Amino acid sequence: MDRLKISAMIGALLSMSAGHVVAADMDIMMHDAQRRSEISAQCPALVKSKSNVTDLNDYRKGLCLLYGINGTAQINRVLSLLRAAAGNGVIAAQLVLADTLQKGKQAEQTEALVWYRRAELAGDTRAAARYVRLARRMEAAAVLAAASTIPDPPAGTIVDPTSQEMPALYRQGYHCHAMSFGQKWCHTTED
Repeated sequence: MDRLKISAMIGALLSMSAGHVVAADMDIMMHDAQRRSEISAQCPALVKSKSNVTDLNDYRKGLCLLYGINGTAQINRVLSLLRAAAGNGVIAAQLVLADTLQKGKQAEQTEALVWYRRAELAGDTRAAARYVRLARRMEAAAVLAAASTIPDPPAGTIVDPTSQEMPALYRQGYHCHAMSFGQKWCHTTED
């Protein structure tokens, strides 16, 4: 296995949370901070505004709601606004939408890859690198998940035998011990 795959696997290990990969991408974090500072002054007017609904205003209002400026973050509304703007060709909305979705579960991360690709095709140079990094993290998470599956012992195997059961098990030759984190260690008497 090459260094790049090992690095991606380690990165995925460090950023896995609740069954999905969490983005710990410095580029995205810095870009989030920049977007937040640029939009914060516009948020009071945008959040109250009902008129002048444009794709660009949907994108800007989505940012205000995403960052919780002048209120709490409203992720469902954010995703709706960003999807509308991104679907209508606002490249910045495509990038923000992908950045937001990649922090979700696998289905959201897969959708993020689509938006990164669309942003890249529209000319955003950052999208290609983010696409590659997310795809590698997802691949590494899948490899780790597949490697961590533990086969069940044969039917009738006693797990974590008592001292009374041990003599009979040694004659059978195969038994299991319960380990931490729900894992089992199964072996024969020769192991």
